[in-house]
Amino acid sequence: MKKTKTFILLLLCIPHLLFSKETFYPSSAIPEELFENACAVIRYEKKTVSIQSDNSARLNNYLVITILNPYGVDYGVLRGYYDKERKLSQISFTIYDAEGNLLEKVDSDDFLDMSAYSGYSLYEDNRMKYFKPYIKSYPYTVEIEYTINYKGYIHLPWWQPQFANDISVENSIFEVNTDSNNEIRAKSMNLENDVTTHQNGNRSTYIWEVTNIQAFEDEPYSLPYSKLTPIVYIAPNNFTYDGYHGNMSTWNNYGKWVRNLLYGLDVLDEESKNLVSKIKSESYDTIDLVKRIYKHLQENTRYVSIQYGIGGFKPFDAAMVSEYGYGDCKALTNYTMALLKEAGIRSNFTLVRAGSSTQEIMEDFPGQYFNHVILCVPFSYDTIWLECTNQDCPFGYLGDYTDNRLALAITDQGGILTRTPEYSQENNVIQSNSKIDIKESGNAIINTTINCRGIMYDNFSRLIYEDYSDQKKWLYENLWFTNFTVTDFKISENRAVIPDVNIDFVLDASKFSSVSGRRLFIQNKLLGGMQPMATNDTTRKSDIYINRGFIIRDTIQYIVSNEYQLENYPRNIFLSYEFGEYKAELQPNGNKILFIRQFRLNKGIYPKEMYRDFIDFYENIVNHEKSLIVFKKSE
Repeated sequence: MKKTKTFILLLLCIPHLLFSKETFYPSSAIPEELFENACAVIRYEKKTVSIQSDNSARLNNYLVITILNPYGVDYGVLRGYYDKERKLSQISFTIYDAEGNLLEKVDSDDFLDMSAYSGYSLYEDNRMKYFKPYIKSYPYTVEIEYTINYKGYIHLPWWQPQFANDISVENSIFEVNTDSNNEIRAKSMNLENDVTTHQNGNRSTYIWEVTNIQAFEDEPYSLPYSKLTPIVYIAPNNFTYDGYHGNMSTWNNYGKWVRNLLYGLDVLDEESKNLVSKIKSESYDTIDLVKRIYKHLQENTRYVSIQYGIGGFKPFDAAMVSEYGYGDCKALTNYTMALLKEAGIRSNFTLVRAGSSTQEIMEDFPGQYFNHVILCVPFSYDTIWLECTNQDCPFGYLGDYTDNRLALAITDQGGILTRTPEYSQENNVIQSNSKIDIKESGNAIINTTINCRGIMYDNFSRLIYEDYSDQKKWLYENLWFTNFTVTDFKISENRAVIPDVNIDFVLDASKFSSVSGRRLFIQNKLLGGMQPMATNDTTRKSDIYINRGFIIRDTIQYIVSNEYQLENYPRNIFLSYEFGEYKAELQPNGNKILFIRQFRLNKGIYPKEMYRDFIDFYENIVNHEKSLIVFKKSE
């Protein structure tokens, strides 16, 4: 009788298993509103983090996502990362068609096992299981599942269910399990629902959930993505990584853990000590001494990436850098710090989250957000910042990779949050001066000087190290006309704390202006002009975010034959808004006309309701620059 009951139970279960797979998340069940602006829809996701101790945790990741079109293919890919501290297991990847019918259960032998930083790191143990399906018919659905066991950790997985603007989310759950001996901190943003908490003995379970989040258009000048979509960060108080115990309940405590990693790594070999002594004897003041040591670093070392275990956080020692002449950002910074220490100058190993557009470190939520190290050299009257991985970087300059953001300076007493330098609007300037001599044929000789300063230096300094053909290619890409011959091209730089680069060129341009009868028609610009903004101002999601202010100034003198007189030219214009300013003035003088323009964009966050004004601002500039200057030849 017992066997009969068991058999009947199995019969009841089998149809459920079959039909559930046959109708597995059909695309027809997606709510209509989730299709708008989406190339993929997360049907169901559950990310579960279970913490057993300060050196043991587990992540279970389960994801069902429907790919709607070719633009969403990369969202339905397996990327399972692992290393000696993270063991990857229980991987599965299943593919279904639009109706939810099973297409393929991918065999584990089909997963690629590859370096997570292929071609990037000299030493690394970060690897990845990777699989990308090739399905020609859309939509289709993939089901991905895997587990990661952490043997020590310094940061815990966070949750951002809508990780791209063109993804809709039907349902996503984030669950964290821990106990009273392994407390975590959590910080949520942009969530409508509060966390749900369950208690079972000394174990606590925290659950966050979102449903029916719509995709949205990518918007120009939008806020950082973390300000727009739901996100939950979690971080441990106590942690262990590669046998090194630490506490990050405060920034000071986390800094102490990093300081412990650095202990004893600043010992120099005798040759390096003698070198510092020689440099010191040749220096005329302290700043000059720092500058000479930095020059030695740039001329005698090169950057390599190290991503191996604790080596991702702990540099190899200064003597090793001296011997082999290379290191990662940690090692090169530590080496420079050791050289300065030998010279009697204190400096601070400083953690920073690098990137030209990256999210701000959360001052009230200590955690491991950092991906780069720079050196802070504080003096009573000023602070010098050194980027130790770039052989071409001017002394004291950081650039848009690490400027104006919170960083963690590592001192003997622990970690201290500090802010890297900001390059002000008045320092971020592109200024051009041109003299354009136009012949009756419409051909022209163009003499131009462009100066790029501050953050604008980053955009142009690379030209210094490129060959002549690439420099000419830059001209073809950035001038509005292309029918010209380069007769002279020079580029130079001023490697100051606020650096600048000068670009001088002479062009022989064919058909620069149009000729019709007795008239010359001149396009009133030289470098590529402004582009119109997207006009969807009624449904904008983000406020207007301008992360850096800058100024563009152009002066152009047009000269034609004395036989020509000015017949028509664009009116002077002045546009002024809270977010920016544009003014253009034309000064005629016989057969000459001087065009002076200035474009200013102001750093700040401006209400999205101002976007219509923002669009008008750009459209008025574009329209003005379309206007022609007309000279007419005398009879």
